Amino acid sequence: MMTLDEIADLDRSRYTRLFSLLQPHLDEKTKRLVGAAMADSVGRGGQRMVQEITGLSSHTLKRGHDQLTGVESVPKDRIRRVGGGRQSITETYPDIETARLGLVKKSPQGDPASP
Repeated sequence: MMTLDEIADLDRSRYTRLFSLLQPHLDEKTKRLVGAAMADSVGRGGQRMVQEITGLSSHTLKRGHDQLTGVESVPKDRIRRVGGGRQSITETYPDIETARLGLVKKSPQGDPASP
C-alpha cells in the first residue's frame, strides 16, 4: 500500500504533466479555472501545490474558485472582468495624437515634392 507522501508525489507529477500539456492552449480565464479545479480536487494543500506547479498566485486561484462555484461571475465571451486589462493609449494620454503630429511637423526631412 502507498504512503500519503507517495500518493502526494504521484498527484504532483500527474498535475505537473497535465498542466504542462494544457498550458499552451489556455488563456488567462481558463488557466485560472483549471488551476482552481486542480487545487479543489487535491483537497488540503492543493492550493499550495498548484501554485508551485502553475506559477499562479493565491489570489488568482481564489478568483478561479469563486468563478467555478458561482460566487463571482465573468461573462462567457470575456476573459477578464469588464474594465479589466490595459487601457488604450488615448485614454491614458489624451493628448498623444497632438504631440505625435507635433513631432512630425517639426521635421524638415526629405523633399516635399518627391514621393
